Amino acid sequence: MAIRVTSVLKKRLGDLLVDLGIISREQLQQALEVQRQTGGKLGRILIQLGFVTEEVLLYFLGKQAGVSYVSLADYGKIPEEIVRIVPER
Repeated sequence: MAIRVTSVLKKRLGDLLVDLGIISREQLQQALEVQRQTGGKLGRILIQLGFVTEEVLLYFLGKQAGVSYVSLADYGKIPEEIVRIVPER
């Protein structure tokens, strides 16, 4: 999926997902209404409503921020000595 980075960086997450056909305009409106009523982050709400998976959300948040999403699941088990040296935050 080729995405122009400059256009991605300027778009809001919901509009980006609609424009790329990941969610419908109606789904975005439903999620925004839930956000208005309960607060919270749009991405988390989209996942809770079942409109996107966490992996899809992380991929597009990365695109929006101009960074690549890397799934650690693609690399198998990470050695314990590596996990210990990576800070939690």
